Amino acid sequence: MASPNMAKLKAMVHYIIASVPSDQLGMTKLNTILWFSDREAFLKLGQTISGDSYIRRPKGPVSASLDDALSELKAEKRIVVMEREGEPKHLFKSLVEPETVLLSQKEIDFLDAQVNRIRPLTADEASELSHDYTWRMYEDDEEIDMVAVLARPGMITPEMLEWAKSV
Repeated sequence: MASPNMAKLKAMVHYIIASVPSDQLGMTKLNTILWFSDREAFLKLGQTISGDSYIRRPKGPVSASLDDALSELKAEKRIVVMEREGEPKHLFKSLVEPETVLLSQKEIDFLDAQVNRIRPLTADEASELSHDYTWRMYEDDEEIDMVAVLARPGMITPEMLEWAKSV
């Protein structure tokens, strides 16, 4: 499992939370924005922003370290996490301006692009969007190798994937 740059992951998470109204951002959309931001950075820069790994879950790729980042941001009184009564939905609110000193302008551009893309969607629509070819290559609870985002349908056979997992 990749070791995240926790300070950078926290900066990303806080920036996203501060950029989206609390009633429009739950856990699914937060993970989707993180995934697509890191994915685009990897495709364009050769590395992710956060350094974190992602796990395939039914609703899409999930940041392996997001819970830790959220806990630290809450403990630092930078965000609050609210739960809707009777629902398993988390809502997020920023309490202070996010610190962006750890993020380059290019990384902020990746985040802004994904915030603008995902914000108007419902959680189900965001989840469906993340169910792309890369997501379908893995089983639930498997770590997604970011290199897999370079693959296109037909490039990787099931046999090649099994071989890659074995080495």
